[in-house]
Amino acid sequence: MTDAPIDTRLGDFLVHVLLDHGVAARQDGEVVRVGDDGSRWVRLLATREGRNARLVRLQVDAEGPGGVVLSDAVVGVGRDAEEASADALQQFCGSDFHVLLAGLWGVLEEDQVEHRVVATEHGSWDVYFGGWVSRWTASQDTFPCPGAAFVANVVEASPEILVERRAHVGRIFVAANDERITYEALLDMEPNERLDGLLRSVPLAPRVSGFVSHRLFFLAVPRDDGPTHTRVGRCSQFEVPRKSSSNVGRWVALAAVSIGLAYALLR
Repeated sequence: MTDAPIDTRLGDFLVHVLLDHGVAARQDGEVVRVGDDGSRWVRLLATREGRNARLVRLQVDAEGPGGVVLSDAVVGVGRDAEEASADALQQFCGSDFHVLLAGLWGVLEEDQVEHRVVATEHGSWDVYFGGWVSRWTASQDTFPCPGAAFVANVVEASPEILVERRAHVGRIFVAANDERITYEALLDMEPNERLDGLLRSVPLAPRVSGFVSHRLFFLAVPRDDGPTHTRVGRCSQFEVPRKSSSNVGRWVALAAVSIGLAYALLR
């Protein structure tokens, strides 16, 4: 861990959402300790993107099995730093939180996370996929997200992606801005050629005048005698209307963890 102290308000936020999902949590200096024994830690760090107060980068670092540190980051946008921070927290809750909840803290909420078991020459893995989180100023119909077919391709290619027997996190991001496409395919915060190839192989033909983006976060954990998660349920804190039964279009509407709560905790 670095020496950077955790923002205590972000620590309060983490403790709140973990307790709301039935997981013991307490703040301990620069981290939040998770579980009854507090043996694993997690933290959120917020920084401004350069001098632009309208952009806030929120990074999550979490201890995984064997002490490996798993990280991801989202960027929030708002009229000022406070609103951008709340937007980043909403993205974190919609994209990352439930995946980490399942793979690190034992609670699989099936309306939020898709669980797959994959086998490689290095052994079996529990892989947890969050829902696609989309943002747009143009109609989404002009640039649909890669969807369930892409997730199936990642599962099929897992033997080529999961080559080191430890926990891994992946982030997929694709955006169209006035028909210009941006691709990002990361494994453990580093570009991954296999994931990038899978993403670029998706037939995307945007007809966008404006901006549309889609983001996917996943976690792979080595599987031993049984599943990594120990509890299965559904999330009562989130309303997630679906377009279909697939992993497509989980539009997250935060209820208990709302923008109002984020504002209150960040003041």
